[in-house]
Amino acid sequence: MSRHVIWCLWFSTNAKFPNQTHITPELKEKAKATGLEQLDFDGCSELYVKNWDDFEQFYGSPEYANNTLHRKDTANFMAMPLRIVVGVENVIFGQGLNSLGGGDGLHRDDLNPREFS
Repeated sequence: MSRHVIWCLWFSTNAKFPNQTHITPELKEKAKATGLEQLDFDGCSELYVKNWDDFEQFYGSPEYANNTLHRKDTANFMAMPLRIVVGVENVIFGQGLNSLGGGDGLHRDDLNPREFS
């Protein structure tokens, strides 16, 4: 089993909802039309955990350090220093992540179109 597969298995077991977003050159070009400032990177990773203890267990683990921070090729795919955003998700519309104890937001069936006319 490859190192990448082992890492993914460990990651998916200890993190509840890992996600990666890749920003392609084509999408960056299209985004210029919005006139909004773009972030200065081509991707990011999101890690959803149920509580802070789960994050500390993940971030402080030898698997994370050995398979991410201390790899020789880390500089090829991670800009240093790492930055973090921490928050609580508030789902406004759609389905929440029940595995994390999240609640659902509004669904289309909950809305009465006459209220908005």
